[in-house]
Amino acid sequence: MDLTTDGQAVDGTRTFIDGSTLTFRATNIRKERTGIHARFSIIWGTTVMAYSTFNIERDEERTRIVNAAYRRLGDQVSEKGPYQNPDLKHDADIFSLRVWPTFVDSQQAEEMVGDPTSTPAEYLAHPHIVQGGGTILFAPPGKGKSYTGMLMVVAVDSGTNSIWPIKQTKSLYVNLERSAESVKRRLGTVNTVLGLDPDRTLLTLNARGRSLADVRDAIEKAVKEREVEFVMLDSLSRAGMGDLTENRPVNNIADVLNSLAPTWAGIAHSPRKDDTHVYGSIFFDAAADIVVRLQSQATSTGLGIKLEVVKVNDGAQPPPKYLSYEFDEYGINGVEVAKAEDFIELLPETSSHADEIEAYLDSLDTRRDSATHIGNVLHKDRTLVQKIMNGDDRFAKVGRRGREVDYGLVNPHV
Repeated sequence: MDLTTDGQAVDGTRTFIDGSTLTFRATNIRKERTGIHARFSIIWGTTVMAYSTFNIERDEERTRIVNAAYRRLGDQVSEKGPYQNPDLKHDADIFSLRVWPTFVDSQQAEEMVGDPTSTPAEYLAHPHIVQGGGTILFAPPGKGKSYTGMLMVVAVDSGTNSIWPIKQTKSLYVNLERSAESVKRRLGTVNTVLGLDPDRTLLTLNARGRSLADVRDAIEKAVKEREVEFVMLDSLSRAGMGDLTENRPVNNIADVLNSLAPTWAGIAHSPRKDDTHVYGSIFFDAAADIVVRLQSQATSTGLGIKLEVVKVNDGAQPPPKYLSYEFDEYGINGVEVAKAEDFIELLPETSSHADEIEAYLDSLDTRRDSATHIGNVLHKDRTLVQKIMNGDDRFAKVGRRGREVDYGLVNPHV
């Protein structure tokens, strides 16, 4: 019996004199604490006679599947000569014994030549989606991460460069969170704000209420049949592979994502009381090539968005990217690239800026000055100074000098 592998499945094939074949196939091969597990199939020609997922090192499990298969194909194989149930069982035993070594052999180490002049990393959406890698985008619930994820995947799929520099790539959006109707409505609004036909299609797998484990095979089929190279998953919290605070389930999630498509991105949540990291095991950070923290600030008509890369495997850490989202009753109806000073709550140095302004005003005999003059003295943008003082209860408008508004301290130091 000859064994072959493509690095994913292992086949063992017996060919009879008349050319007919009997194949043993192991897929989803993995080493668990109790032994080697796989989906084990017995196939006559192209017809599956029996299959099951079990520990292939357990004799009683192999006996059960051999008996099930032989009941269906016994007459056919016996006509080929003296090939009976014990022969089928013996082949199944030998195949099972050789599955793991054959699978391991397909992943042999090699002597690799270094190439310091090779092409730098390429991005599908710079600087957040690296080609051939994985990205995790995280934030607390209701902060705009799902809209951001959909904007990313539609931009990549369509090649729209208005928000990110894009390398157009066939994409799949996997929705485990929302109804198909909700995603359809969001897709129409996202298409519109990106300047696309509202009816433009996006390859989508809607599976609300299911887990990544449930839809893994469907994703693999779509990726293969539709030549998908980028998968966006919403969300990682519905992976369905165990407690996300434990290392083994998180490693399993990463293995699945890395096997599904050349490039992937997953939307994740942060802990309830700490939005500085992904909820769950630290192995989420280890699994991704890029980790993006999303923060948002509510505005009168939408959200200010800050996308901060908190981990990148290759290259320098890029500066934060700021976006402005506008909403109406149908959903998002506007998006544009913004500046850091547009959303002072998202600036990491906002408190220090305010402290500096407070100290400056307190040093004046009048304890008052205009945003323009404060900006000139402290070498800060006037608009930023004005927004800080309008948003901080330490400051108040105290009068005008021509067109300029003077600001003062609410509680000046004596």
